Amino acid sequence: MKLWISGRIEGDIQGPVFSQVLREVRDAVNSCIQTRDYGPGIESWDVIIVIYKENIKPSIRYKQSTRETDIEIPLSHHDFINGDNKVRKRLFFDALTFSLEKLRDSKKVKEFAFDKVIEDMASIAQKELN
Repeated sequence: MKLWISGRIEGDIQGPVFSQVLREVRDAVNSCIQTRDYGPGIESWDVIIVIYKENIKPSIRYKQSTRETDIEIPLSHHDFINGDNKVRKRLFFDALTFSLEKLRDSKKVKEFAFDKVIEDMASIAQKELN
């Protein structure tokens, strides 16, 4: 499995700040999950982080034929703007974990070790945030 992550952000958020956090989180996650076997259920974990002033609902979709997700997760605009790099990374890690929990709850993905990857996400976040 590999994490692909992108974003849609409000105009008042500095693109380089967003991109730096995105790259750091993506690289940390991929360096761990690409070496693990969680089962064949998800091949590409595709997530779009959305940071707008207005409330956006999360969107969780899964295409069984390609084993790809299509996920949009909102982050708090206020927290991202006012947070430091550590806070921003925490927001990303929380959003990624939320996406896995919602996928698990949907019961659409078969043969996938959700608990194991969520546990790995917690370990990655702890390492990156300390």
